[in-house]
Amino acid sequence: MEYFCNFIWERGLRERNEDSLCIRQVTKDGTSYLLAVVCDGIGGLAEGENASSYVVNSMLETLKKLIKKKKNTSAGKIHNLFLQKIYQCHGTLVRYGKERQIRLGTTISMVFIAERHGYMFNVGDSAVFYGKRKLKRRSTIRHSNTGALLQAVGTGKTPKAEYKRFRVRKGMVILLASDGFYKRCEAEIKNEDWIKLLPCDEKGIGEEVKRIKDRVQGLGERDNISAICIKCSGK
Repeated sequence: MEYFCNFIWERGLRERNEDSLCIRQVTKDGTSYLLAVVCDGIGGLAEGENASSYVVNSMLETLKKLIKKKKNTSAGKIHNLFLQKIYQCHGTLVRYGKERQIRLGTTISMVFIAERHGYMFNVGDSAVFYGKRKLKRRSTIRHSNTGALLQAVGTGKTPKAEYKRFRVRKGMVILLASDGFYKRCEAEIKNEDWIKLLPCDEKGIGEEVKRIKDRVQGLGERDNISAICIKCSGK
């Protein structure tokens, strides 16, 4: 399987960009791996950019640990490895906040692919979409009646991370996005025409995610805007 990827990472009208993201592709012993992560530091809390970058870097460390293993890792072990790291990050950020008498936290939307096997993890109101004919949002959002997030990594009770396994197919599109990217245009990106028009090249994907960024800003979006878009090709 071949993956064409690009991303957007924009401060928007905020004073600083509290989002962090990464895309990493690795091939080892004939097996290809891909990790994509988008984290959105919680607005209104302290050090959002530190919380989000810490979680992203922790997921990269987990990827390195996983591919060092000599034998193929089972789906259950992959699930446990990343899930444990998410909970470890939560505990570390909670302790960090208590030591400094601050509150900080971040969302996480993550996809890990090993050949044709995909694994999705999500906490908070960033989102994961994927599909072949049209995108569907595969993550849910848990808000309180006041609109505050009920779950995040680093603040509040230990979150219950969403987890899904899926088959990666030729022509599939995977989108990971902060709420600043998708919330004003979710219907548009879920329309089947969006996948049809998305090209299989990095430049074209980059142009399309920038077009969405320009559109949501034109609709009044002031938040940080981050997204990773992946189109799957090959046999």
